Amino acid sequence: MKEKPKVVCIGSAIVDIEVLSKEETKEPKKGEISYFPAEIKQRAGGVARNHAEALARLGIDVYLISAFGVDLNGDPDIGATFLFKKLEGLENLVCLQICIGIIL
Repeated sequence: MKEKPKVVCIGSAIVDIEVLSKEETKEPKKGEISYFPAEIKQRAGGVARNHAEALARLGIDVYLISAFGVDLNGDPDIGATFLFKKLEGLENLVCLQICIGIIL
């Protein structure tokens, strides 16, 4: 029986922040202040994370290695927790210990 392939994805895992306008917007005139209602969404992203998710959904055993920095909220665990929750339920994906910074 052929052995199942294993893949290691090394690279970025980030949180994309999207701001979506709820109505048509126009450029304000000079000196005018413009406000518009918007919806802010966070989505899991990053090339390595996206590839790891896609490969895991195809049934391939995947290991994801990614460094995490301090996010806008000042806590690296917030971003990491959000990203890894998006990968829950993928049995063949292993996210290795979270590293902060770069190891040479």
